[in-house]
Amino acid sequence: MYMSSSQDPWSNAIQDWYDEVQNWRYGVGSTNGRVVVWYRSNKVGCGVAYYPNSQYKYFYVYQYCPPTLAPANQYPPVVTAPTPATTNSAPTPVPTDKYSNCPDLKQQETCSNADVASWFPASCKCTSQII
Repeated sequence: MYMSSSQDPWSNAIQDWYDEVQNWRYGVGSTNGRVVVWYRSNKVGCGVAYYPNSQYKYFYVYQYCPPTLAPANQYPPVVTAPTPATTNSAPTPVPTDKYSNCPDLKQQETCSNADVASWFPASCKCTSQII
């Protein structure tokens, strides 16, 4: 969260989040973990709220999907996608999970369940790649 007594441009909030990454260490200190992009997140939602009676009147917030607090170096190495056969090849769409609770549902139902497979195509189809 970025707080300000005046309405700031989004670039200020983003720069503030970015500047904190150099001081943030996984598992140490604040659990806030204010960094610009989380590992595995493929969607970011941003919003601003106005509180006229507060010292900080503007609150800039963000939410990552899927959420995670672990840094990339806690996961397997990146797998590079193969190069297309021709330069005219259309890019293959990258599957994305529709919901953030995939690990829980995969444990309960597994990807053999049609609903789970359709809700979490990235996690079910990309089992050895970073998604």
